[in-house]
Amino acid sequence: MVAAAAVAALLGLQVGLNVRMFLAEAYATNATAARQSGDALTRAWSLERAATLAPFRSDLAHELGAARHALGDLAGAQRAFEDSLALGPYAAHTLIASTRVETELGNFDAARERVARVRAMLPDYWRVAVAAAAIDLHAGDPNKAVETLRAALELPGVERGPVMALLARAYAALGDSEQALTCTEEAATLRR
Repeated sequence: MVAAAAVAALLGLQVGLNVRMFLAEAYATNATAARQSGDALTRAWSLERAATLAPFRSDLAHELGAARHALGDLAGAQRAFEDSLALGPYAAHTLIASTRVETELGNFDAARERVARVRAMLPDYWRVAVAAAAIDLHAGDPNKAVETLRAALELPGVERGPVMALLARAYAALGDSEQALTCTEEAATLRR
């Protein structure tokens, strides 16, 4: 009798977990559709529900952070990225995304610490250099940002467009409008 009750309870738990996973996946699919249609609010709402139903999925927490960041909810984005990093502390894409949020919040030390973590794992990844340069630019050191971005252009697999766009901002911060315009034009050409 006790064994039958235990089996029934386990089956009930399994069914409950399956329903939660099904619903989490349905909300995640809805979030993808909302992203593709440009509906940022529905995307964030759907990801909030998906992440609540599946709190062990770092990918959902990461996507929720990105959705909140897109809405300008920096504190919410930071919390979601922290949740994702608690589950996957070596996820380079989440570390880089959280670096952007920390930088925008003015938490430059935290942002630099995260860049250092990614750089230790992926020393030649150009997105790490872009993240480091963005910190320097926001922290008021455009010279260092230019130096870092120029070096990033030599890294393997670099996507020149994002690097040139940030380089244009760094040159503009230095007051070099000619270089800023040149970089902006190249970035625009690469986006076509």
